[in-house]
Amino acid sequence: MIINNRDKWESIPIRIAVTGNSGVGKSSFINAFLGLKPNAAGAAAVGVAETTMEVKAYPHPKNNNFVLYDLPGVGTQLFPRESYLQKVDFKKYDFFMILSATRFTENDAWLSQQIKEQQKKFFFVRTKIDIDMQNERDDCDEAFNQDLSLHKIREDAEGNLNDRKSKVYLITTKLRIINQFDYNRLMKDLMTETPELKKDSLVLFLPSLTEAVILEKEKVLSKRAPALAIASAIAGAIPLPGVSAAVDGTIIATDAKFYMEQFNLDEKSLKDFEMNYSLKISKLNLATRTLGITAASICQACAVGVASEATENVVKVLIPGLGSAIAGVLSYGSVLVMLWKMLNTMKEDALTIILIIIIPYALDFDLNK
Repeated sequence: MIINNRDKWESIPIRIAVTGNSGVGKSSFINAFLGLKPNAAGAAAVGVAETTMEVKAYPHPKNNNFVLYDLPGVGTQLFPRESYLQKVDFKKYDFFMILSATRFTENDAWLSQQIKEQQKKFFFVRTKIDIDMQNERDDCDEAFNQDLSLHKIREDAEGNLNDRKSKVYLITTKLRIINQFDYNRLMKDLMTETPELKKDSLVLFLPSLTEAVILEKEKVLSKRAPALAIASAIAGAIPLPGVSAAVDGTIIATDAKFYMEQFNLDEKSLKDFEMNYSLKISKLNLATRTLGITAASICQACAVGVASEATENVVKVLIPGLGSAIAGVLSYGSVLVMLWKMLNTMKEDALTIILIIIIPYALDFDLNK
């Protein structure tokens, strides 16, 4: 039962609505949110000029309980304000992302008010900021100041909404420079605003593209470890040879694999990094590589479970009855420490990739240079 409960997060539905007029970059935003390249299976079509005529669902590639919905913009002939909420099935969404590539409109402000009245969360997202900055650089040349330009765009957007309490997030959806502007802050605030019942699920569904997501994943995953260690302790207390090692090995191997997938350290994700960023993973000196924590060598870590069981069996023989309880405690401690150490190692490697790969791409894009 304990082992099965660790995957409970996958069954909790999360539905996020993405709305805005045609051409604001909703498809690109949805793909970035899911960590998908435009040509990946299940990705939203990018560069399609047609206006959204109906609600379109884009589920997470690995789980249909996490879904982003592309909603038509408010105030069109087919979706006037009077019937908009009913037509888009307004009540079923957990969050709303209101996108604009120029100025937020009265219809955007109206929609935010409806969301407030329903006591739901929304985020104003100003897309294509990288293009705006490049255009301003071309126009202003040496007089260009990126920080000042970003401040003016944010101030204009907030003023146009007539709502100083609402935050506006300036972002690009290009994965290579996604950390250049406010995307990390958007992810951080999104996770903070999520109700506790759904927060863990949201965090584990999000791709590890920003520092905020990586750090939050570590917190969520670390909470799983004590429950799994309890399962190890129960097995460690059973006076049968091989039971403790088998359970410990399963726990360690299964969760190590899961951690790697969560932090984009599995073989497929690393190969994608190499292909997309023209680098050699071997040159990054990732601890998960040097310590042999790979999908092919996780079983080496399970050998610790065998060594631990040898100690536990000695205790059981020397102190009958009480020995089983002590053995359970030893098993609990060894598995808990190992899980936490692996988790910390993988978190650090994930941050290394963000710092060495994604952020340098953003620095290369720094238009003040």
